[in-house]
Amino acid sequence: MNISLNLVVLRSADMDHAADFYTRIGLQFEKHRHGNGPEHYAAELSGGVFEIYPLSDSEPTTAG
Repeated sequence: MNISLNLVVLRSADMDHAADFYTRIGLQFEKHRHGNGPEHYAAELSGGVFEIYPLSDSEPTTAG
């Protein structure tokens, strides 16, 4: 069985801190906004995208 991911989304109460952490391990982020959605960080990887969105009360947490 081959499993592949093309999108990973994390939600963080401190997006800048999370982006700093992932930048230190090699990801390169740009700020993005889709339509009226929240501003977030996105890093394009070969074959996928890694995004960090703000944590809000109306969205599910990614802690688990």
